Amino acid sequence: MESSINQRFAEIVRFSGKSINQCAKDLGVSQPTLRACVNGENKPSFDVVEKISIVFPMISAEWLLRGNGDMIIKEETSSSNDVSKLIDIISSQQKLIESLQNEKRKAVALEEDRADFAAASGSDVG
Repeated sequence: MESSINQRFAEIVRFSGKSINQCAKDLGVSQPTLRACVNGENKPSFDVVEKISIVFPMISAEWLLRGNGDMIIKEETSSSNDVSKLIDIISSQQKLIESLQNEKRKAVALEEDRADFAAASGSDVG
């Protein structure tokens, strides 16, 4: 069932858990203005709709204006996918770092072996 913007305003007041008077104060509008919006006596002005979106940033503007979607903005799943991708990148970079450290150790050991061989043979290798 589609709701009117006035019904959505009433739902926001219920969601806030506050009285119409307190919501009006929070929004910076008069109590009669908000009450008229909630009761369906008047359509809300753009100013009131804008103030709702500022005071209640978790309320979906699409839901507020058109009644489409959910009232509360949900966390986007893309952010969890992004975190997962970052973890994979960090893991692969850590493996690369470990591999490069092993290669460096081998190169240092090889260089030390060459220096030892050169010292033992009495010649300068390298």
